[in-house]
Amino acid sequence: MTLKKSDILQGQKCKKVPVEALDGEVWIRRLTDPEVADIQAVMASDQSKMTIKGDKVIEEETEIDARTAMKNSRKSRHAAIAYSLTNEKSGEEWEPEEVAEGLSPDAIDELAHKIAEFSGFLGMRSFRGWKREDTE
Repeated sequence: MTLKKSDILQGQKCKKVPVEALDGEVWIRRLTDPEVADIQAVMASDQSKMTIKGDKVIEEETEIDARTAMKNSRKSRHAAIAYSLTNEKSGEEWEPEEVAEGLSPDAIDELAHKIAEFSGFLGMRSFRGWKREDTE
């Protein structure tokens, strides 16, 4: 079957998911590639500094601060949730700060897992305890 542009863009569809931690349902949408890139940048920020010479990567600093890594992981979840909850079905715009300040850690973890699974974003596997069913 040959796909048309409209078929491909249907990947932006939303779906309603139950969220036990919120005792209700919310609309989420799949993350786009630029959004995934933003989330990955947040996850990697302040982790390791590198310089590139020609085709070789030379690491200048390889220490990873566990606090920074955990903080970046939380920030990336907040961004993913804000991106996903901002959709045509909800009609609302979310900011990462609203997610961080307004949702419980349990709700954040649960939503992040559901968004990762729906989006097929395996980079979010690092979210505590999440494994995509078909990769176990």
